[in-house]
Amino acid sequence: MSGATKKPRMETVHVSAIVSAGEGWDDCLTRHGVDGSALLESVRRSGVVEPVTVEEHGDGFRVIFGFRRVAAARAAGVESVAAVVYAQGALGSRDAYLMALSANAPGVTLSDADRAAALLKARERFHFDEDALISIIAPLIGLPASHKVVREYLAIAQLPGAVLDALARGGKSREHASALLQIPEADREWFFREFVEALRLSASETRLVAAGALDLAAREKATLRETMAELMPPDEIAGVGSQAKAALKEALARRLAPMIAEMEDEFAGLVAQLGLPAGAAVEHSENFEGDAITLRAKAADAETIARLAKALEEGITGGTFEKMLTIVRRKTDESARRLQKG
Repeated sequence: MSGATKKPRMETVHVSAIVSAGEGWDDCLTRHGVDGSALLESVRRSGVVEPVTVEEHGDGFRVIFGFRRVAAARAAGVESVAAVVYAQGALGSRDAYLMALSANAPGVTLSDADRAAALLKARERFHFDEDALISIIAPLIGLPASHKVVREYLAIAQLPGAVLDALARGGKSREHASALLQIPEADREWFFREFVEALRLSASETRLVAAGALDLAAREKATLRETMAELMPPDEIAGVGSQAKAALKEALARRLAPMIAEMEDEFAGLVAQLGLPAGAAVEHSENFEGDAITLRAKAADAETIARLAKALEEGITGGTFEKMLTIVRRKTDESARRLQKG
């Protein structure tokens, strides 16, 4: 196809001719639902001022960007809108998708659910490899060009619909979604509905409850559902939310106490092996709630600094620090894998 053929044209198109559902409508969308309510009053008052961009699609048009303006125009009874029109096939599917993302990503247009879906669609439908997702798609949708972030969002995209809907509405955060990734896949929707939503757990509470319950389940060779039923019988969940949440956290802390004491002893033994100079210490978060360790050392003379450097080197080469990190990570990832296999 020649370059001249690819050049778009300006024209007025009937709103009724723009595909509103099914194939063609969401090729460049990140999700099916489009809410034009925020624009509705403006469109009723002044019409659609800024042209939308569409591509010919059969006997009508599909939207490349301007989804919310089209939705608002349809709701307001506007018959026609100004449009930048591409001939059918003038844009490759990848080009159209990139145009849609670049137009819809600025500001708050895309939720984290949208961003996750956009990455998954780019990989599954348009065959972008991971390097392209990181270098091309992530910046377009407001994410850092990071392997870790892209992989997290791809995993979030495959969470249950109830979780993604809550994320899209803003009722739950990306941190909630990330915390739910600890849960075995078959139990995620159940855990989300029965505990995260029912008890209104914060993101940090979701992470801590999930991690603690998985640790208990792995240690006691039980399923996650069995462990949660012991921590909070089903009839207690129906109680007052704040009271039920407090009861769950108290039960979890009580059950985890012996395990945490054992972990404290193991961690302290490893610190002692390092032979740190006076004034230096390796610390973990309270009750091992974080997944990092911190080295603290007071300003000292050259001899003390040399002893500290030697202890650090031996701790790294001898694997002592790695053992510490294994403890603070609470073995949750390993526990989740074993539960999924079981």
